[in-house]
Amino acid sequence: MDVRQLSPVFFDTLRQFLSENGFEFKDRPYQSGKLVFNASDSPEYSILTDFLNRQGIESVTPASPKKQRKPDILSADINIADLHENRIGTDESGKGDYFGPLIVCGVMVSYAHAEQLKEIGVIDSKQLTEARVRELAAEIRTLLPKQGVSLISIPPETYNRLYQKMQNLNAMLGWAHAKAIENLLDYRPDCTLAIADKFGNERYIKTALQEKGKNIRLIQVPRAERDVAVAAASVLAREKLLIEMTALSKMYRIRLPKGAVNVIPTARNFVAHYGKEELGKVAKLHFSTTLKVLATA
Repeated sequence: MDVRQLSPVFFDTLRQFLSENGFEFKDRPYQSGKLVFNASDSPEYSILTDFLNRQGIESVTPASPKKQRKPDILSADINIADLHENRIGTDESGKGDYFGPLIVCGVMVSYAHAEQLKEIGVIDSKQLTEARVRELAAEIRTLLPKQGVSLISIPPETYNRLYQKMQNLNAMLGWAHAKAIENLLDYRPDCTLAIADKFGNERYIKTALQEKGKNIRLIQVPRAERDVAVAAASVLAREKLLIEMTALSKMYRIRLPKGAVNVIPTARNFVAHYGKEELGKVAKLHFSTTLKVLATA
């Protein structure tokens, strides 16, 4: 369960965001200031929580006088010896964007690589400008061997086909993260540790791992970009998303916006020029936004 505590001054901003993304409202009293999510594998959950995270509204755990706060999992589960060995970090970009592909990246880093990545300022790509993402991505590729990077790009048309088959965004993410890990284990089969940003139930990645990946120690935690290997993966994934979005925009001669806010006018313009059938080649159709776009097309 995911609980967010909201300030009353934020209500109007949140309502506008929800309205722009096709959410419907019911007249109910709203007194506690809390948002409670019970389903974490829906696209709507990803869209909304990504928006809340960007606003600095993080998950809160209901207070319990009998329980102590759990220690940081990254600190508790990864000891210094682990970090002196090769490790894999994976992260994704594009899951909350209506237009464009879903990108998952995995990187293999040694202890020396990790120290170098810290020195050049590698952090979570969500904290960086697009220009800085491109600069850091170039430096990361210079530092890491080519075989130490695995990029999984799922273009919209393939994404929509996979979603129809899986009916679950987290299942698709799990498959892509597992694929990135497996690819990197081809390069360094002796690696025993992988760290991934937690996006749902841990089983999504674990059940998708194949023979090589079954033996790896997999740690999934929220905000795993605190680890520099995951942060490097997030930068490379974001750069790839920017490249693919630019290419799609040039192909169709329409600037496709990032994110899931204020995308409806562009989507309607796209449909007017290229037709409903073509929308699936640039957009993730299972977003609730699609219903709103096609209702007026």
